Amino acid sequence: MSAQMNMTLAKAVWDALSVGDVEVLDELLADNLLWHVPGKHRLSGTKTGRDQVLDYLGTLGEETEVYDLQLRDILVNDDRGLILYHVTGKRDGKDLDTYQMLLFQVEDNRITEAWSNPFDQHSVDNFWS
Repeated sequence: MSAQMNMTLAKAVWDALSVGDVEVLDELLADNLLWHVPGKHRLSGTKTGRDQVLDYLGTLGEETEVYDLQLRDILVNDDRGLILYHVTGKRDGKDLDTYQMLLFQVEDNRITEAWSNPFDQHSVDNFWS
């Protein structure tokens, strides 16, 4: 896969993530996707398979009063991509305000593995605990 094709994929993934478009994500995520969520909170761990990942992503919006994502940058090469974004959230009297990176592996024009990496893991753990 070329870097240009991966940039198109990354932008489509970002657009779908930022508005919660499950139908588009369903097309862009591999069936056997692995999505790694670091931390010491109830949502952390590896999500296995597209359905489990979509359930996890849905939880982010369902369990928050505010969960806003602002794109900062997208970097890609022939088989990987990285999306840098700022996230703010409100949930149960808690606030979240940090940058995160989403690093992902691409095969056959679909994301096959992803690693979510917050800059401030402690605040993310506190937010979701």
